[in-house]
Amino acid sequence: LTPQDNFDDSCEEVIGKSNFISLLVKFIPIITNAEEDRKYYDHLTLYLQAAVAYMNTSRWGEIRGNAALFSAKIIQCVDPSFAKTHLDCNTVVNTIMKLLQSRSARVRKRTAKSLSYLSNA
Repeated sequence: LTPQDNFDDSCEEVIGKSNFISLLVKFIPIITNAEEDRKYYDHLTLYLQAAVAYMNTSRWGEIRGNAALFSAKIIQCVDPSFAKTHLDCNTVVNTIMKLLQSRSARVRKRTAKSLSYLSNA
């Protein structure tokens, strides 16, 4: 991130909508790190359930798209054996697939990006 001359521009550069994916890329591997005692693994099911709820009920497209990205990145980064036994990946994938039918182009774009995360899982 590069600082801007104007403070407001600098804040938008750091906090803006376009930086959510870069946040996920750095944050999700930390909470799904199997090397560090799996201390967040107990919460992953709850995180996925909340993301599915946001995908199904939020009236804001940005939230629905971000929930799809969040849940797909969790599934991508978590240990595959843990995902098979502890996470309801089918529900997440089915909910993400439903988002492809959204009227919002932004939601469809973020949903497509989340599916690219799942293709690597």
